[in-house]
Amino acid sequence: MVWISPDMPCKGNNPEEEDLLGYYPFSETLAEGIYNCQPADGLVIALYGPWGTGKSTLLNFVQHALTKKEKPITIVRFNPWWFSGREDLSRDLIDQIGLAFSPDGNVCKKIRTLMHKYAEGIGRIADLTGVTAGCGKVFGKAISTIACPPNIPKLKTDISKLLAEHNGKILVMVDDIDRLNPDEIHELFTVIKALADFPNVIYLMAFDKEIVGSALTNKLNYKNVADGERFLQKIVQVEFVMPIIDKVKISNMLIGRLQEIVEETLYHEQNQEYWNEIYSDMKFLFESPRDVFRFTNAISVTYPAVKGEVNTVDFIAIEAIRIFIPTLYSKIKDYPDQFTKMEFCNTGQPDMDEEIKKTFEEDWVKSLPQKIRVNTQGLMRTIFPCLKGIHFNADDIKEWANELRICHQEILPVYFKFALPDSMVPKSEIKVSVKPSVPT
Repeated sequence: MVWISPDMPCKGNNPEEEDLLGYYPFSETLAEGIYNCQPADGLVIALYGPWGTGKSTLLNFVQHALTKKEKPITIVRFNPWWFSGREDLSRDLIDQIGLAFSPDGNVCKKIRTLMHKYAEGIGRIADLTGVTAGCGKVFGKAISTIACPPNIPKLKTDISKLLAEHNGKILVMVDDIDRLNPDEIHELFTVIKALADFPNVIYLMAFDKEIVGSALTNKLNYKNVADGERFLQKIVQVEFVMPIIDKVKISNMLIGRLQEIVEETLYHEQNQEYWNEIYSDMKFLFESPRDVFRFTNAISVTYPAVKGEVNTVDFIAIEAIRIFIPTLYSKIKDYPDQFTKMEFCNTGQPDMDEEIKKTFEEDWVKSLPQKIRVNTQGLMRTIFPCLKGIHFNADDIKEWANELRICHQEILPVYFKFALPDSMVPKSEIKVSVKPSVPT
């Protein structure tokens, strides 16, 4: 059965059990700060973190923590990526805030109605100016210089008064900002800048600071990313960084999911030492939960097709290379002899290809990113012993054949196919028929 898990954030319904990375204590602290603050002039909070580090999960945990409070906060979830490509992202945001207020109750009903009118007014400004709504100038200069509805400033004032009277805070959670294009990112931040002073309204925005800073730099024609990040500082008043991911927790997540897929322990006596050697150099490839999901989902599809025809540990290693270092994977596939051709101890003759092999290895090693070079070379020398530059005998080759190791020339092709073609010798015959050809 194919075992695939969607790369989705934890829902936050039961964070004590869902929290595999230790994020919930941080989210509780953040929720406590939000709950206790008194944003008379509004507040913008940023949560920075790279893609795949669990920002959406942390937002869900914050929401869960806030719903347990004695006096719950009104929470608005806005994902601009859902609205990406539409003409007026700013109107969508304002509308979403307005819809959070119940049509029941006098104050809430008025806020809801005024918010809708305000959104429509902002949309008309965008239509008249011919530019994307949300630009800071649209809320100031454009209002006074073009023929737009004169009630926009009054609408904002009326909304502000009602929000000040509203018995409770509003938390607007904005996620996936870094998935927008530069124009949309700029639009979103400028509209939030224009709305940030609404009383009792808190914005909690989760995004990759480097990506957003770079997008703003390009959009505003700044000289460097630091200028784009300074633009953010004009809007964001409080900054947080995602908690550092515990590498042990990432490892536990990965190994647990792998063992469910391969349906065998990676630690049984026969494999334990070899797996430990492989994993010590492979684990550096997994930096975030998304890396784990991406890898294990792929294994879920590819492993069942070759189960019983490959060495499980070798297959996990080569799949990691395929997914995270595809250029090296292509090298192995296109030049298998350079990784599997053996030197035998009884030839008594120098290997004429030694310099060629050495140059070839130096080339693919240099092509790797510096930060993964040493570990990748170690991983490769473990699964392909011929790269160690030592001699092997016929017994070694026979053992590799019996263990279905990728370093055996006749078995390696299986690792590069989802299923065994009819022309390929099955495992049962390999164990009987393989007789390593040793030069004499």
